[in-house]
Amino acid sequence: MRFSSGAPDELSLDAALVTAPSGERFFSISACYIGPLDEGQQIIQPLREYGTPVERRIAPVPYLQIQSAGDSLFPRGRRYYWKAQFMREITDQAIDTMLATYMTAPSESLLVLQQVGGAISRVPMDGTPSPTEMHFTIASRYRSGTIRLTTKRTSDGRATCGMQ
Repeated sequence: MRFSSGAPDELSLDAALVTAPSGERFFSISACYIGPLDEGQQIIQPLREYGTPVERRIAPVPYLQIQSAGDSLFPRGRRYYWKAQFMREITDQAIDTMLATYMTAPSESLLVLQQVGGAISRVPMDGTPSPTEMHFTIASRYRSGTIRLTTKRTSDGRATCGMQ
């Protein structure tokens, strides 16, 4: 969250809880930098240096390849249900809830966290029907009837996240 909140508009990051075909659960980060290659390499360097990844596939690729990268996760003919919520911040409690629930979710489930920022976040609230004060979208995908993402608003307008 600290890394993505200070990222330039040209960088788009997604994080996801995913399940490999083997059934193992993983945390995945996808990065897309639209700008000069050397500048992008410098900006994502902290991601490259963080932790010990199971697989490292950050490399220059055509945009069409980025757009179709998740196609294998959505076989044709299956019906999926998506649910998304906006949050101002991802708290430790929200992370704990997502991790605990995802560990028991069906293997075809997917939970994606997307940073909403850049030009979108600079539009005044009265200039769009979208909640521009929210900084993250949390989306879950599952086959119908398996898990449900829920949020509740607190009196100060903050959202709490839960999964059932």
